[in-house]
Amino acid sequence: MINPLAARLESAIQNHTYKWWVLAVVQCSILLVGIDATIVNLALPTISEQLNVPVTLSQWVIAAYFITTALALPASGRMADLFGRKTVFVAGFAVFTLGSVMCGLAPNAEILIAMRVLQAMGGAALLANSNAISLAVFPFEQHGLAMGINGTVYSVGYALGFTLGGWLIYAFGWRSVFLVNLPIGIAAIILGLLVLIESRLTLEKKSDETFDYLGLIFSVLAIGGFMVGLEGWVTHGRLDGPRLALLLTGAVSLVIFILVELRNPTPLLDVRLFRLRLFSLGTLSRFLNNAVGDSCTFLIPFYTQIALGFTSVESGLLMLPYSIAFAISGPWAGRLSDQFGARWMTTGGFFCQGLSLVWLSTLKDIPPGESMVLTIWQIALGMIFLGASSGFFVSPNNSFTLDAVPARQTGAASGCLWCFSFLGSAIGTACSASLLHRGMGVHTGKATTQSTSTNLLDPGVASILVHNQTEIFHGLLFFSLLGCAICYLRGEGLRQQPGHEGSGDML
Repeated sequence: MINPLAARLESAIQNHTYKWWVLAVVQCSILLVGIDATIVNLALPTISEQLNVPVTLSQWVIAAYFITTALALPASGRMADLFGRKTVFVAGFAVFTLGSVMCGLAPNAEILIAMRVLQAMGGAALLANSNAISLAVFPFEQHGLAMGINGTVYSVGYALGFTLGGWLIYAFGWRSVFLVNLPIGIAAIILGLLVLIESRLTLEKKSDETFDYLGLIFSVLAIGGFMVGLEGWVTHGRLDGPRLALLLTGAVSLVIFILVELRNPTPLLDVRLFRLRLFSLGTLSRFLNNAVGDSCTFLIPFYTQIALGFTSVESGLLMLPYSIAFAISGPWAGRLSDQFGARWMTTGGFFCQGLSLVWLSTLKDIPPGESMVLTIWQIALGMIFLGASSGFFVSPNNSFTLDAVPARQTGAASGCLWCFSFLGSAIGTACSASLLHRGMGVHTGKATTQSTSTNLLDPGVASILVHNQTEIFHGLLFFSLLGCAICYLRGEGLRQQPGHEGSGDML
């Protein structure tokens, strides 16, 4: 007896519609990761209050997720190249779902942070494979379209994190923002097992190579040392012995990691990829774009809640134009890049980002009793420009960067691209938090470890926040202009067809 599902999948393959089945499964992963990108930020003040911990500890609920994801992404991409994308992708869903449930049941902040690490490991497996799987099932001429759809669904999840998150926290408490992942995760695991066909997801046969454990150890020491040292530095406002030792450990480990990977015939990440000019510049520009964009999306909720006195739900709604603009511009930019190339799409994205920074830098502190209507419209328009800039940049850059890599290494390259994305997010957010906390500490005369709720009650914090926020926006403008120059000067290049091993266009 013929399995009805198998028969339908075979028919879909014959009719060239199987790619949409696979894309539907991939979107479940992107949706979950998008939701988690914002939903926990809204819950953090409530978590700090109910678990009775200072912000210096509760912020690790977010920091641990970013750092672990960045650490696990290259390894997840490499494991997919070795052991199969379906295996790693479905296992990632299982780990992510389990971690989400354990976060929702955590009795204290320490266990919550540990479970966020587990959740991030699963999320890294999903992210490292989402782009690679999409590129494998879609024809080359539709890669921009696939990346655009991925970007759109991510922005939908991003928007749901802002809107759904506030309602969940109000109605069911902060634990619900983690438990909401359970039904989606279970459904996605079942769909992944039934729909995904390994031979259709891998452009080349699986390799008999072994996993690079030594490279993994030094990558953990390198990224972990850098990120933990930097996080401690910006949190406490000083670079003392232990934090300096962490940064030096990260630097030395990075050098050793590069030497190990160059000598290893089966490396965790082939650092020779960075000799490919388009890949190297694509990852760098993605780092800059995320650092600038996530700095803004970190600062604006603080501005609306502290300077304007909005609730977390109202603040989330003001961020919604960002996600809407991202969702609309992403597929459009993907289609245009398929026709005209990524050069003008990505350059225009950074240019639009710079305009939004100039616009947002004019936000002011609103005196009591003065109308906020114009300020609300100013924020909304700034979020539209910022979201559109990300939409015009991300999908063309993803497609262009990964198409420059040999097919057998797209999994590792995708993981590396996401790794730089999360590192940019983590560093951008950390630097913004540093200025924010330092400004509050200078005004109040207290250490920056005091809780956010206490700072919110201080009437002088709003003006300090606005001043520091303006300085941050002006500083970020330099990085937007740098990204604009990189995207323009890299040109169109020669996009490689799947399976092409091109050795040209080297640095």
